[in-house]
Amino acid sequence: MLTRVQILREAITRVVEILASRKIKVIQRGLIAKVEYNNAGVPIAVYVPYVPDDASEELCDAIQGFVDHEIGHVLDSDPAALKKARALNVQALHNIVEDVYVEAAQEKRFRGAAYNLDRTRQFFINKVVIPGMADPERRKQLLLNCALRAWGGQLPMINFMADKWGFTDGLNERVPEEFKSRLRSMRSSHDALALTLELKKILTEPEAPEEKGDGAEKGSSGSKTEKKERPTKSSKGGEEKEKPKESAGGDEPPPKEGKADGPGADEEARPEEKPDDEQNGEGADDVGPDGTEGEGGEEVDSPPGGSSGGNSSDDGEDGDADGGDGEKSGAGEGGESDAGAAEPYLSDDDLAKVESFDDALSDAIRKDTLESIAHQDYLIFSRDFDRVVPMEQLIAERGRVESSKLREYVSQIEDEYRPMVGAMQKDIERILASRSLSSWEAGRRSGRLNGASLHRLAVGDDRVFRRRIDGIKMETALTILVDASGSMSGSRIHVATSSALALSDTLDRLKIPHEVIAFTTAGYFPSSSGFAESSRELSAMGKKYGRSETILMPILKSFNDRLTDAKRDNFAALPMLGILNQNPDGECLIYAAERLRQRPERRKVMLTLSDGEPCCPGDYVAQHFHLKHVVEKLNSEGIETVGIGIQTDAVAGFYSKHVVIDKLSDLPTAVMRQLANVLL
Repeated sequence: MLTRVQILREAITRVVEILASRKIKVIQRGLIAKVEYNNAGVPIAVYVPYVPDDASEELCDAIQGFVDHEIGHVLDSDPAALKKARALNVQALHNIVEDVYVEAAQEKRFRGAAYNLDRTRQFFINKVVIPGMADPERRKQLLLNCALRAWGGQLPMINFMADKWGFTDGLNERVPEEFKSRLRSMRSSHDALALTLELKKILTEPEAPEEKGDGAEKGSSGSKTEKKERPTKSSKGGEEKEKPKESAGGDEPPPKEGKADGPGADEEARPEEKPDDEQNGEGADDVGPDGTEGEGGEEVDSPPGGSSGGNSSDDGEDGDADGGDGEKSGAGEGGESDAGAAEPYLSDDDLAKVESFDDALSDAIRKDTLESIAHQDYLIFSRDFDRVVPMEQLIAERGRVESSKLREYVSQIEDEYRPMVGAMQKDIERILASRSLSSWEAGRRSGRLNGASLHRLAVGDDRVFRRRIDGIKMETALTILVDASGSMSGSRIHVATSSALALSDTLDRLKIPHEVIAFTTAGYFPSSSGFAESSRELSAMGKKYGRSETILMPILKSFNDRLTDAKRDNFAALPMLGILNQNPDGECLIYAAERLRQRPERRKVMLTLSDGEPCCPGDYVAQHFHLKHVVEKLNSEGIETVGIGIQTDAVAGFYSKHVVIDKLSDLPTAVMRQLANVLL
């Protein structure tokens, strides 16, 4: 059964295939989750951290959802709309609004995306929003992000915001229902941009204050929706409700102070109308900037959100002299709001710097990854630069070896091991024969009648039948790993190469499926990989990566290949290509095991020809413990490992089953003994 981390890695592999046509890479590397863009703003790579095998399910869910989210942007974001958003300086807000659209599209496109994204949203709430609520300024930005997603129909955000609207400074009331409906029906990045511009206006313009007198509805030039009636205090200390306007012209006077506060109060107040110069704002000439003085010096409380100041009587005799829109308070068209206007939800500067979901999630994933590796002994930076390739490809790339030299070396090796192959072949054939012999089992109550057992009938024993017992069928696949490190130079690599070819020749004759792979390294991680930066971050924690070089594993012969002359040349090329470098054994065994697991054979065996200890720049101590751990894990899951020490017994410290060969002539006796134990 696959672990959660293995499921994540397989999912990322499938995503790589989906994006191959767009030339976009998905890279598992270091500690960072991010997206890399080119100069035109088009994504070219999605980065996710390389998490340890025991990473938490929560972290794996977050990474998988992050990948789904970013793939949504890759498939659905329109670069033209993004470019326009940057030109209008609303790219940060546009990203938040567009997230609702691209995630909804992703959920419709891929089965399972909704689950992944919901889990990632919950991770965002737990790791980003809840800790960020302590900072008032950041809280407003984070809750804006959550609010947009809740309005967009995302269940985790709806549930989270259910008791958080009171912390949003009236955000839910500021945003019209029509806007929220359009948020759920976006069909493109351009739809998201149009809504972004509307939202910017809603968030950055001061909210119009509650009005006294004729009510809150704007005239023909106003953009606010009709406000609900709410009580306001009169100069006498009583309460009266604001009455909706009766006409757009605003000719109706406010009710007389102290009279009834119902909708019909204007009828009773009409006999005592105030002069025309007091109808717009109840004596606005005498009201101070803070709205504390009314007519006759009496105190008047300002409505919630600020003062209810109106137009000055100097502007004309009537309240509609400025344009007939009947506005009773606040700014006229093109004018500034009064001192009593509510503060904007966010300033232009704050809105331009609003934190995106992507950036906040990326930082949270990085922190969680750091926590998950804190207890790890062996850390992997990335496998993206590692190569498991056919030896023919390396020969073509390097072009250092002439085919005539390869053939000459192959002939030399074959001359050395040819006398041994016959003996090894016979030994294995005897092993196979002993396992495949059939026999008859007598004393059965069913099967084929056994004449030799008929006498049992005389005493009432009906066990007079026999059955055929077939021998055990040979179902074994083998991987032969060859250490191609620098310490194997000289006679050791010759013994290892000759032994590997001799074993392969024997197994090929018997048609036993097997693969031969060498392992080494190809130099340090590229400077552009971010290895140095990631290593410094680990160093601050007192940790380091297990290796600082990339792995190279040439395939000398794959499971499906016959041992042709061309494949034999691959063995001869191993000492000649100049690729003998380092040996991070543990990870190389993992690569080989991944290939071996795909075989259908019931039994799986791995033979490692090595001079012993792992050695690669990085954490040397961790490399030793890692190899022990990998060997134990492979054995526990049914892949039988055997260490074959080349002129050293160091393999004894890592492999419970091991032998040592000092020269090629030791191969038939030493190796066949272990091979016989495995096959039997």
